[in-house]
Amino acid sequence: MTGSGRSWRRRSSLRVLVGLLLAAGSGQAATAGAERLLAAPAGDRPAIPPVLAQSAPARSSSPSPPAWQPIIEQIEVRGNTRTPAGDAIVVAELREGGPASAHLIQAAAERLRQSHLFQEVSVHTRPGSAPGHLIVVFDVSESRPSLRLGVGYEDLSGWYLIPVQLNLDNLSGHGEHFDLSARFGFRLQGLVLTHRRPSLTDPRCFWELALRAESQNRIYFHRDAEISHRVGASGIDLALGRPVTRHVALTAWASYEKLEPDSSAEVYQAQDAEDLESGDNLPFAELPPGVQASLAARTQGRFGLALGLDTRESTGVRRRGVWGHLMGEAIVGEAGDFQRAEWDLRAYAPLLERAGIAVRTRLGAVSQAAPFFQRYYLGGLYTVRGFPNQSLSPADGSLQFAVASAELRAAWIGPPDDPLLTGIVFLDYGLGWNHGRPDLAAGAASVGYGFRLRVPWIGRFGLDIGRPVTPSPVDEAFHINGSIGWSF
Repeated sequence: MTGSGRSWRRRSSLRVLVGLLLAAGSGQAATAGAERLLAAPAGDRPAIPPVLAQSAPARSSSPSPPAWQPIIEQIEVRGNTRTPAGDAIVVAELREGGPASAHLIQAAAERLRQSHLFQEVSVHTRPGSAPGHLIVVFDVSESRPSLRLGVGYEDLSGWYLIPVQLNLDNLSGHGEHFDLSARFGFRLQGLVLTHRRPSLTDPRCFWELALRAESQNRIYFHRDAEISHRVGASGIDLALGRPVTRHVALTAWASYEKLEPDSSAEVYQAQDAEDLESGDNLPFAELPPGVQASLAARTQGRFGLALGLDTRESTGVRRRGVWGHLMGEAIVGEAGDFQRAEWDLRAYAPLLERAGIAVRTRLGAVSQAAPFFQRYYLGGLYTVRGFPNQSLSPADGSLQFAVASAELRAAWIGPPDDPLLTGIVFLDYGLGWNHGRPDLAAGAASVGYGFRLRVPWIGRFGLDIGRPVTPSPVDEAFHINGSIGWSF
């Protein structure tokens, strides 16, 4: 979001409110004072015409007078040099002849800021040509090349920092996003070039083209130690999105990629290993057989389809609704073809005034020909907390998995829709298997607590402290995970 801070927003809201009062005002003296307030912030603003004292309809002598609301007579966009004014008005979701209120106009300005069409957006109103009519004016400045800082997350690579991202948004004036990002994390390093063209009316309708060159570190447990295995990955991805209903959207993608796993690995953390130390090199001969079988370089194509559901409302611990993701993917390559299917369903409900409940279920299956770095691993922050990362799966991964989590979230400090500090109590369960029906008694479970602190730039940072309820592969009474954002 662009803007100049909370004080600016208060002034902008006041200017809109005063404009509405002008349209409905009933006294010449009050009108003149309001005109000076509106005209003062912008020296280049044209003089505001006087407003008639009879701006509002005369009060009826009836005991129940009809409701009345100002009308938007005209919408102006000033300062746009590339983006058509009509496109900006479409994004703002205002219409000439529609009702005017401070809430509607400020919400329209916020939609323009979030669209990334413009670097800055402010809004004010002035009286129209007739009593009760308003002219809404958006003052904008076009987006310019900029450098940004951010964070990101991928299921297998975890959280990563974006120390620099070059953004060239809306260069043509049609709302496209174009950026070059550097990514650095504990398990991911690389560059990604992305071009995305969303619809002005619904961001779920889009096409996106991405080029990537990355180094990914896959973690697995072997000989009582956490092993880090580097996999080089480069490719090109094309994705298309379309809304189906108000809450359902469809996404399709096709990718071509080259994967080059190293022939050796490194001990990430020795844990309980007696014959290994952190940083030791593991040559090919000492790697697990299932990992050795996946070390040939490969090129492959990926073709997938996903159905998304999102009925969520509100934010913070007061969020309510459902978010779901059902996907299927076919991978075709010289090293063998395989398929993948996944289910991810999350539900949220408020509890009392400052708390909420969140639950999540995940299921996944991949066929036998999948290499170890494209199979499933359990243990850690986003599957079963209380256990080291990926420690609950064999070294070459599992072909199928199921995970369920429940969290009670309470706002400790700050408003419940955006708390500064949030406390969490959680329960996790996970199970991985390869063939046949799963044995629920063989799953892993944990309980624990944590917190989330809202910090500038990053969003939410926190810690989760989990205690295993079932046997752990390492000798520890609890395990601590750091987190950026909510767990789900």
